[in-house]
Amino acid sequence: MTATATTIATETVVSPAAFAAAVALVAPYATDGILRPIMSGINIRTHSDTLTLIAADEFTVAEYSVPCDLAGDIDLTIPAKELAALAKTAAKAPSQLTITQDGDTLTLLTCDGAQTIAAVSDQFTPTYPDVGQIIRRESPVKLSVACNALRPAVLTFDGFARHQSEVIKLAHADDKLALSAHHTGAALTVNIDAGATRSIDRYPALNYTYLARIARTTVKGNVVFGIGDPKHMVMVQWSDLPGLTVGIMPMVIGG
Repeated sequence: MTATATTIATETVVSPAAFAAAVALVAPYATDGILRPIMSGINIRTHSDTLTLIAADEFTVAEYSVPCDLAGDIDLTIPAKELAALAKTAAKAPSQLTITQDGDTLTLLTCDGAQTIAAVSDQFTPTYPDVGQIIRRESPVKLSVACNALRPAVLTFDGFARHQSEVIKLAHADDKLALSAHHTGAALTVNIDAGATRSIDRYPALNYTYLARIARTTVKGNVVFGIGDPKHMVMVQWSDLPGLTVGIMPMVIGG
């Protein structure tokens, strides 16, 4: 689904269902905020012709961009749980949703005149971290896998990957993506069809919890892993969700 938005002056107008879907996609990537309270929020910002929602924790960052016209000036961070609840309610609106910012308050105005308001908690700093330096959409190697093949392959490790810190190593050869994990005295490897723009010597290993979240995002189309320097984040995009980009920090670099 590709969401579209139109902006009038400083008011951004968007489909309620599209906005709710965008919030639902990024909200799981917000942290609990214990160490960095602002990271428990979803940042909403406009730039040029784009409305962008961003959520992140210590190891991942998710960004969903919605095209719009004449974008107004919005840059606000709302607690993820609060915004998700508001967006879910706004999704029931019959047509358009108008989004405005007044200081530290975000107003969601439905076409029937009912207002829903969310205020930024005073524990938040005014500026959300700049994820533009982290999100790199172009990577030397793009590894493409069918979503309906990736999901069962990753979830095979659900019982085997017993710890949140468990890592799943990626490797690619002969048009196959090998997912593997190791314990003392035990190992599990699952192979699925995949295409890569080119081969590299070292593929990353990713935290199972985050990889499972990627696999569960959609069952349609392809998921594309963008792999650059093994020390950098792995960029993940979906053919069925063109506005969404997720970056995952590699946990272990394998040979």
